[in-house]
Formats: sequence, structure tokens, C-alpha cells
Amino acid sequence: MKFLATVLPHWLLLVMTLTAATLLKAQKYRTVYVKLDFSDTSLPKTCTLLFRDSTGKVRTHVLVHNRKLVAAQLDPLIDQWRLDIVSVYFEADSNDRYFFSAGQADTISLTLHPRIVRLREVIVSSHPSIVSRVGDTLQYDAAGYKEIGTRKVSELLRKMRGFSVGDNGRITFNGREISVILLDGEDLTGNDYKALSENLSANVVDKVQVLQNYNPN
Repeated sequence: MKFLATVLPHWLLLVMTLTAATLLKAQKYRTVYVKLDFSDTSLPKTCTLLFRDSTGKVRTHVLVHNRKLVAAQLDPLIDQWRLDIVSVYFEADSNDRYFFSAGQADTISLTLHPRIVRLREVIVSSHPSIVSRVGDTLQYDAAGYKEIGTRKVSELLRKMRGFSVGDNGRITFNGREISVILLDGEDLTGNDYKALSENLSANVVDKVQVLQNYNPN
């Protein structure tokens, strides 16, 4: 009995001390409830509530996920508050900001609407392709490669992908030398087509065709 009489007061004292500390902690904060109404249930009900003081400093925040009633612990010494709603999917009526004071009701009701993202005007224009293929024939539209300063046929061919013109005037395509050259159907293979490619004006060329399997017969 003597042992119990000695221990019991300390145990009671300990309990009373913890209870008093809990009461002091409860008085330190002011609980504000935020009631959220998500107008579109098909979107993920997620957002972040930022509670800022009059200077804009974030004092506390609450992460919301599939909840309609949220409790926040606020400093009772701060009178003016600003509530910011941050969400990818939703926005509030008042530009995602809600102002309230400590003397207002302890429950704030907000309706969140699906966020509308307005895209800038995009103009899509179509240009005809300057390279086309029909069967084993690859055709280049010469007009798409003619720039200021492009005077010779050799300069025109160098701008076309796959073509290469050597210093000796030999024309290759993808590393393979061109075996037959036709100009409006006339075979120029036996002639000095280096002089032709260096002296023929690029302006007279309308298109360039590459035949992979050419058969003169």
C-alpha cells in the first residue's frame, strides 16, 4: 500500500501535465475547414491549398487528394489570410485566390471548375514536296533548290540531297557515279558533261530525275 501511495500521485501528475500541454497546443492554432466542391467528377480530385499571410508568405499548406472537407491549422495571431488553390485540373472562381480574415466563419466553401487551357492560334501551312518518288524514279523539283547565287547546274545539283559533283565534273548519287545523263531525252554521256554542268544555267532546269534501273531499250 505504501508503494502504491507513493507512485499514484506521480502518475496522476504526469497525466494532468500531458493534458494541460495538449490544451495549450490546441489553443495555439485556429482550425479552418475548407469545403471543396469539384464540379467535374471525371478528373482527378487533387489540389494543393496554400495559406499565406498578408505579406504573401506561405504559413501552411494542405495536400488534397479525393477529399471534399479539409482542415488546416492556422496561427490565430495572423488576422488576414490568402488562400491559393494550386491544381493542374481545377481552378476556383476568384482566380485561384480567396481572401479571408481570422474573424470570419471557420468553414470556407469553394467550387472548383475544370481548368480551361487556351492555346495560342496555330497556323498550319502546307507546301508541296520538292522531292517525290514514283516507282524507281526519284524526282527533285529544281525550283525548291534555286537560291540567289545558284547559277550553274553543278551548283544546283550540290544542293540536292544525295548528289555530289567532283572537281573533275563527275556526278555521283549516293556514292555511285551517274552512268547515263539525259537532257530533255538527249543522251549526254558521251559528251564532256563537265563543261555542260559548269556552263549550263540552273534557271533552265525544271526538274531532275534519278532512275535507279535505267534501260535505254
